[in-house]
Amino acid sequence: MRILQGFSAGGEWGGAALMAVEHAPRDRRGFWGAYPQIGVPVGMIIATLVLFLLRLSMSEEQFLEWGWRSRSCLQPSFSSATTPPATS
Repeated sequence: MRILQGFSAGGEWGGAALMAVEHAPRDRRGFWGAYPQIGVPVGMIIATLVLFLLRLSMSEEQFLEWGWRSRSCLQPSFSSATTPPATS
């Protein structure tokens, strides 16, 4: 399963990089092409920060019982914040 996820992520990254560069102005292609590369590291930093803050704000028992699940409640807000608005 992990191998299939890896192939999928690789294909998605390649498509994102291609779309970013193809649709960028000619003089800004490098700038816009950098965004797919920084997406995963920025996401990992945010996830680590959220879990760190959750861990600081509750006891170990609370965190192990229900606190670790609260990241799933925050996920829709992060997804909506990073999804560009639709244009017609």
